[in-house]
Amino acid sequence: MSFLYGELLQTLRTLLKRYISSEYNIDEEIKSEPEDEYESTEEDFLETGMEDLPKYINEVSAILDRSDAWRELAKRLHQDTLLNWYEKLPSPTSVLLAQVKDSHDNYSSRSLAMILNDMGEMEAANIIYRCLD
Repeated sequence: MSFLYGELLQTLRTLLKRYISSEYNIDEEIKSEPEDEYESTEEDFLETGMEDLPKYINEVSAILDRSDAWRELAKRLHQDTLLNWYEKLPSPTSVLLAQVKDSHDNYSSRSLAMILNDMGEMEAANIIYRCLD
């Protein structure tokens, strides 16, 4: 893609140079823009802040599923409109956490641990904190 862009840019420069030279009788070199030092990749847009989720999802899900604390977590993560759907699943917490990760919201593993800590779910929060170190 960048090759085509570069080729197109070069063609436009040549045409513009010819036009300006013939129109205004100028024979100056047209300066190009400097190249970007940083080339973004698709990975730059896929990071969510919950990359550590696979390390702790099973343990945290078991705790929150057992205590039904996933309901409060869903509310705090603004996913409570799906409570009826979550409760029909074998592990509501694991689906909830996977959805939050895939939604690209501004949640990180650290912020999730802080929410769980605030909910009084210290055991689940500590599991996440251990995975972050």
